[in-house]
Amino acid sequence: MSKLFLFGIGGTGNRVVKALTFLLAAGVDLGADELVPVFVDTDLAGGDLTRTKQLLTHYRAIQRQTAHQGADHTNRFFTTPIARTDNDNHLRLANVENTTFEDYIGLSAMPPASKALFHSLYADRTRTATMEVGFKGNPNMGSVVLNQFASNEDFCNLFNHFREGDRIFIVSSIFGGTGASGFPLLLKNLRELQNVADGVNNAALVARAPIGAVTVLPYFTVKANDESAIDSTTFTAKATAALHYYEHNLEGLDALYYIGDDKTTMYENSEGGNAQCNDAHFVELAAALSVIDFARSEVTNDAPDRRTCTYKEYGLPETGGGQTARSFFELCDRDRHLIAPALTRLLLFFNYLNDHGGRLDRLAWYKDHQLGEVLQREFATTHLKAVSNAFAAWLYEMKGQNSRKFIPFHLNEHREPLNIVVGRAPKKGTFGGTFSYNDFDRELNAVSQTLRTADHPEQRLLELFHRTTTRLLEKRLPLA
Repeated sequence: MSKLFLFGIGGTGNRVVKALTFLLAAGVDLGADELVPVFVDTDLAGGDLTRTKQLLTHYRAIQRQTAHQGADHTNRFFTTPIARTDNDNHLRLANVENTTFEDYIGLSAMPPASKALFHSLYADRTRTATMEVGFKGNPNMGSVVLNQFASNEDFCNLFNHFREGDRIFIVSSIFGGTGASGFPLLLKNLRELQNVADGVNNAALVARAPIGAVTVLPYFTVKANDESAIDSTTFTAKATAALHYYEHNLEGLDALYYIGDDKTTMYENSEGGNAQCNDAHFVELAAALSVIDFARSEVTNDAPDRRTCTYKEYGLPETGGGQTARSFFELCDRDRHLIAPALTRLLLFFNYLNDHGGRLDRLAWYKDHQLGEVLQREFATTHLKAVSNAFAAWLYEMKGQNSRKFIPFHLNEHREPLNIVVGRAPKKGTFGGTFSYNDFDRELNAVSQTLRTADHPEQRLLELFHRTTTRLLEKRLPLA
């Protein structure tokens, strides 16, 4: 059983993990048997991190109750296990809470010459900054604090579960503080784990394992704020400096993906905490696709000490008139085929549960197989409902105020359940009529007769809706 260890560094890393989780909920094949997300972020109360962790909690609760139990299952909703590690998938860094940077490095105990050098290297605002909400766009601070991976107990314990065939992927931005500094340090410690860490049973496996990464270039700015240490006018300069460093000092990767967007969106300027909660962006979805691309790709390194890195960039097909709003049909064919049917099936499923106006208790599928009872349980009322709400919010945010909008769906269409995909109208019925929820009910009733009675009711519910929505796409809404 292969695992993909996915390190999400900083706020961008958190949001990319969230985008990937929605793809897995929709049934996109990861290319590994299990995902092991690991968050590297000192901002424990960060809004982006909190939302992603909550989503993972609900995803795991659904997946545990609906795991496959037979070759005849076709359901792909929530089928990829997402592991929960120690400390709720968080790699906790030591000595950063309620501590200033100068206290962390022990400035008061330094000899005068070292103090003078420290003062010449770091501005007053950086020296006295606290670190529990991150490094506030300062990679020179992050590179010092994050150089503790090898001695971090959580980090070392994580790889005691590493096996032959497992892979590692790192997600980070290059224009902030945590991501730009954390990525090269993390990679270096992974490749040197057998030399720098004690008690890691599988350190040699980690040192030669396939490792990929996506480096996210600037794709947003923040509003000017004299009270904030974050200044987005420095993002491009920081990214340029980091790229120069990576060119000469980054070793040990099998694949490196680049993505960014020159049509930057302006967000509120927040240094961290609950207010650090940016809208979802298409760049994060595209970065999640790089995770899948790496997990599915062949990586052959017969000489691990002389690795050849593959470099990839993400591109969108040209459109006329400088168009910035994209639907599924402005993506490349490969990406459209990968995500459009899956996300559409998931939205059809959630829309049915949320928007159906009739009495379900009169329907055969609802009364058969205890499926009606499932919809009254915590499985549906708490976990499915939470993922549905988060999914809707994610889609609305990507079409909202971003300069680069992703609008794959008509999100306010309730009367015609299949009229939801932007750029693709559903086929008319035999007599030219539109497709209604009554038609949806008839499809569900027919498919419910094919379900296995031996399965758990929760399994039958997802199997029913996956089979039905698949049939509907094939008959009425082909997306190829």
